[in-house]
Amino acid sequence: DEAFHGTISYTRHGQRHTEPLIEVLAHVFNHQTHHRGQLHSMIFQITGVSLALDLIYFQREQADLYR
Repeated sequence: DEAFHGTISYTRHGQRHTEPLIEVLAHVFNHQTHHRGQLHSMIFQITGVSLALDLIYFQREQADLYR
């Protein structure tokens, strides 16, 4: 719990940044949702088929492989 409320420092384009770790994690989670939406849109435009891209479907497939 303490680590989540700490900070993380990184360099991007030569500029040093320090951010609260919990905010960086929230951004990463939210940003992957953006890209998943882009992927879904591109696949649908090409195929006309709406695919199940939610993480839970991939987790269920993996669990089935190990049963």
